[in-house]
Amino acid sequence: MIEWFGENLWAAWLALCFILLMFEVFSLDLIFIMLAAGAVAAGAVALAGGAVWAQLLVGGVVALLMIGAIRPVALKHLKSRSPETLTGVDRLTGIEAAAVETVTQTSGLAEVDGDT
Repeated sequence: MIEWFGENLWAAWLALCFILLMFEVFSLDLIFIMLAAGAVAAGAVALAGGAVWAQLLVGGVVALLMIGAIRPVALKHLKSRSPETLTGVDRLTGIEAAAVETVTQTSGLAEVDGDT
């Protein structure tokens, strides 16, 4: 079993990648996806027959480059507040509404941007 693991270290990197991607799904902070990219790079080195130290080095460098170079740009685009990217309640700010029925604290009906 241990011999198989040593010969197929790429599978461990792939498993780590999937685990990191699952963490990313729950955190949505773009950290774990960058680390997963490092795991994929390390797995590629493992598939090419590279030594463990080379896998760790390449995986670490790729992860750090992704966190330092790609993540800030991606976060900037994700968190942009342009009118084209707004959704939900944020999109309704500043739009005029017309009351269709009497509006109280607990009930009422209004038309906003053609929708009731």
